[in-house]
Amino acid sequence: MDLEICVKAAADGPDVLGGCPFCQRVLLTLDEKWVPDTLHLVNLSNKPNGLECSMQMFLEISAEGRYQW
Repeated sequence: MDLEICVKAAADGPDVLGGCPFCQRVLLTLDEKWVPDTLHLVNLSNKPNGLECSMQMFLEISAEGRYQW
């Protein structure tokens, strides 16, 4: 069973991993540990409605699609 991961896409391309160092660290760690995963790139300025991972839960926590520190 693959782990589904939603990470921020780059602002200049929806098919490019964004510059978030936290997302990159998670992906590098999973890769190093050989953990099978399914990657979903999410454009936060144009949020998809039917993303099949935890995007809906994320939007329920933060409707603006941002972390609140």
